This record gives sequence, C-alpha cells and structure tokens, in this order.
Amino acid sequence: MGYVPAVAHFTPALVYVDCYAIHPDTGRLKRKRYKLNRFKNRTQCKAMARDLVDKLNKQLLAGWSPWSKAEAPKATHSLQECLDAFLKEKQRTTTNRSPLVYASHVSRFLTWCKGRGLAHAPVGLFTRTEALKWMEHIRDERKVSRTTYNNYRQFANIMFNWMVEHQYLAVNPFAGIKKMRQEQKLRTLITAKERDECLAWFREHDPAMVLVCLMTFNCLLRPRSELLRIRVRDVDVDAAIINVSGDKTKSKRVRRPAIPDSVLPEIREALRGAAPNEFVVGRSVFPNATKCAYNTLGLRWNKMRDSLGWGKEKQLYSLRDSGIVQLLADGVDLTHVMRQADHSEIGTTNRYVQHYFPGGLEQVRRKATAFGTSRTID
Repeated sequence: MGYVPAVAHFTPALVYVDCYAIHPDTGRLKRKRYKLNRFKNRTQCKAMARDLVDKLNKQLLAGWSPWSKAEAPKATHSLQECLDAFLKEKQRTTTNRSPLVYASHVSRFLTWCKGRGLAHAPVGLFTRTEALKWMEHIRDERKVSRTTYNNYRQFANIMFNWMVEHQYLAVNPFAGIKKMRQEQKLRTLITAKERDECLAWFREHDPAMVLVCLMTFNCLLRPRSELLRIRVRDVDVDAAIINVSGDKTKSKRVRRPAIPDSVLPEIREALRGAAPNEFVVGRSVFPNATKCAYNTLGLRWNKMRDSLGWGKEKQLYSLRDSGIVQLLADGVDLTHVMRQADHSEIGTTNRYVQHYFPGGLEQVRRKATAFGTSRTID
C-alpha cells in the first residue's frame, strides 16, 4: 500500500501515535511519530490518540504522506495549539475591539472543529477539503449574508496565513476559495428635512447626541470605529481639524478631517471645560474619562428614529453617507471629499455621485438630443 497504518501507543511515560510511509527521497518506508504528551490529562491524550489514528489512516488511504513537501516543520502541533498561539499574539498586538473580534471568530471556528474531531489533531491534517466544508457550513447551515460569508472567508485566510508564516503549515488551505459576489448596496440618505427633524428631537430629548450628529454628518467621522475613540485633545478647534491617529481609523491611516465653519462654534461649546484626556463621546455620550459603550449610539439613534416613525433603513451611519453627498452637492472637489471621508480610492467617493443624484435622470430626459435631429456637437 506504500504505508503502514497508524497505531496508538500507551506507555507509562508517553502517549503517541506512529505510522510508516514511503519517503520520496529514499523510496523506503520511514516512521512518523506524533507525541501527545503536550496535554496533561492522560485520559484526554488517549482519546485524542485514538481519534488521530482514525484520521491518519483515512488520510493515508487517500494518498496523503507525512513526508510530503507540503508538510511544515510544526505540522504535528494540534490545531487548537495553533489557534491558541494565534489568538495570544493578536490579543497582544491589536487594539480597540479587535481582540474581542478575533476571540469570537476563533471560538466559533474551534467549536466546529471540535465537533469534527479536528481540534486536537495535527494541524497538518486540516486540508483543503476541511476548509471547503467549513465555508459550506457557514453558507448552508448558518445561512449568513454574502457579506458575512466573505468576512468569514477573510478571517480564515488571516488565521491560516499566520500559521504558514509561523511554519505550522506549508500552504493555506483557504487560499483560492472565491468570495461570494455581493449585491450592490443601496444606501439610504437622510434628507435635509429629516435632518432638521432629527436635530430638533435630539435637542429636546437627548442633547448629548447633537454632537454625535455634527461629528458624523459634517466631519464624516465613523460613529463607532472612530468617534468613540477620539479624545478632546484630538479636536483642534483653533485649527478647525480633528487629528485621528492610525490606531483609531478603519483604514489604519492617520486622517485630519476638517471641522466646517458652520458647526465649529457648537462643537467648541460642546467641548468647553472638558479635560484633554477625556473621550469626546464618553459615558452617557457626554465628554468623559470613561469610554462609551459600543452600542450606545445606535440604541439612542434608534429611539429617535422610532419616535419620528422612520424606517429601519435610516441608520446612524446613513448620516455619514448623507454628509458625503452633501459635500458633493455643495460643490466641494471630489478629491477633497475623498480625503475628508478617508476613502482610499477616488472610485469609492465617485460611487456616491452615481447613486445619490436622482435629479440627473430628469436632466437627461429633458435635455438629451433626439436621435434624428440635425443638431451638431460643438
């Protein structure tokens, strides 16, 4: 057969699994041993050894070889060990909500792997087939949206690229798995009349949210990923700019959005007396040394929206989209709007031009020359 089936060995000092396979350099059978004593619980070691024997024999029968060039130096480490190491590094090197996001993704993936008996198997046994099964699970069983499916795919690539970089794997089993084609998102704008209603409601019922609206609509700050992170010292009212460092932006780039003259006095007044180190939007949404909870802004926005009878498509983030469109309508140069919005490409900003000027359709209908006229182009 070209191999000797895997067998589990239980000695007083060691629990291990070994098998023999033809080595490509010598053409002779060579032994491969997998030690499982990294786990302290001997009962657990024995259970994992039996499970590993089953998986190895299935792989060997399918033509897999532990001596393949695709076998990395650390491929005998368990998948759970790899994920633990990955998560430990990310929790040390990432900031804001990223450690929580990584922990959530790893936990969900590991739970699925445990159900398939993969968590304690050598990471080298996590093949392309398993990668495809995970993505099928996300698509068919969890029934997520196309955007969420693509997010899972992206995160899996991040995890397994890390494993390749750290020599747990030679190839990423998720490489080449295609994204799902996404339907173009139709954003919903907040009209000028609705903005007036919104502002009046907040001034009467929730004054702290007025500053949130101004920062989102006029300065184009992303409500949760940026606005909740900046401090009073980052808002330079004298220069009329906001200094947002790379660790506080979605793009990881430093950005300095302008504060329009129309809202500068109100922003200055809202921050008067606040300490430089306080969060601009802190606890209770007012400037405070304690951070505002992640979902607070959305919940308070929804309360206003429901009170005014708006549809759920009118989201807080829609204010930022509306602010971009308003700048374009105000005649601000496209490249300046791109920088204010922190878009990486002019094409991203240009999409707002295409989607948010319905008046253009009317102009085409009224002004376009008929096919058979003698009118010429100058």
